[in-house]
Amino acid sequence: MKRKILTMSLDFLDTIPEQEHEKFFKDIFSLNFGIIFYTHDRKRFSSYLKYQNLYPKNIRFFTRGETRLFIKNEDEKNRFLVIGSKDQDFILANNFKLVLLVPSWYKKLEQKALKYGLLINNLEQLTTFINTIYNQNYWYSSNKLDDSTYIFSLSDARSKYYSQSTEEKEIMEIFHDILKDGKLNFYEIFYYHFLSSISNNQALFNDINIWGIFPSSSGQLNKEMYNFKEQVRYFMNGKVPPQTNTIYWENTNNILIRHTPTTKSHYDKDYERIEYGATKHLNTIHLHPYYDLKKLRGKNVCIFDDYLTHGNSFECARNLLKAAGVNKIIFVTLGTFNKNYQYQNFELSGNIFSPNYNYKLIDKYIIDKKSFTINKKAKDEVENLHHIFNL
Repeated sequence: MKRKILTMSLDFLDTIPEQEHEKFFKDIFSLNFGIIFYTHDRKRFSSYLKYQNLYPKNIRFFTRGETRLFIKNEDEKNRFLVIGSKDQDFILANNFKLVLLVPSWYKKLEQKALKYGLLINNLEQLTTFINTIYNQNYWYSSNKLDDSTYIFSLSDARSKYYSQSTEEKEIMEIFHDILKDGKLNFYEIFYYHFLSSISNNQALFNDINIWGIFPSSSGQLNKEMYNFKEQVRYFMNGKVPPQTNTIYWENTNNILIRHTPTTKSHYDKDYERIEYGATKHLNTIHLHPYYDLKKLRGKNVCIFDDYLTHGNSFECARNLLKAAGVNKIIFVTLGTFNKNYQYQNFELSGNIFSPNYNYKLIDKYIIDKKSFTINKKAKDEVENLHHIFNL
């Protein structure tokens, strides 16, 4: 894999003390990152050309136009990160589906950059994010179903008995507390690691048209997962339906809507989950009414959820999306419990964009957990987060 490159305006060097330049460079270069500095005004380069002479293999100076052309001609665009606070920085990142990092200490923070970028408050936080991006390279669990449906899980959720170290166990417990209890003490760890998994696998997600999350049992959208989905949707150029005046939670711009609350799945016993399958969710979920068959037919959709157990949530979503004519579906979870996946086919009739539809189970079968590809290097990456964030 080619080295990653930070792409930033000269505002970065203008806004931090000169004595901190060298330390930042050494930290970044030790992670095998290069840097492109850009500006409209070539005269500004003269103050900093000494750095190009000191680090000829690591630093380059381009105009904005040259930067756009350089990225355009690269095959692996996911190796670029954009750092800036202006709408022009947002446009650069958005055009090439790149993550935008916005330093809060810049003098000019423009609207689009602030809305869609990831706000960074200091150099230490910036280095931590870059270190996290560098750290993430593997999915813990992955599989492809027979109908162009892909399932990916970033980590092993069985922290109580299967963690390979105390450090991995502590990180997985932090993730659980964020997603299930809303404890945000270490939210950056979750956010950076999960965001890295999409940024580093951009080729896999490049053709996704619509991004969504699976609603919680209450019908609300988990705010942490929703914010993550919106960040990914932004840098991958995904579309979003307009806000609608409904009885649902204020953020209704999600492709899946739970119209009636249901019981939490983790309260159910394992045999109960297998018995009711996806019907528990089909009774309470429909597709967003903004979409119709024309908007979804032939499209590619990615759905995020917190954990994968037997796949009942995904099977509900898969049947609804396939009934709407969706082509490719990617399901992504933060963690998996490494259980057998219960594949279920339903015949849906009626209006799947409202609660007024019916379903009939056609067949179901078990996909053995052994058919999922497991990469234990992902456990090392979770463990590394403990050291990256100095816990």
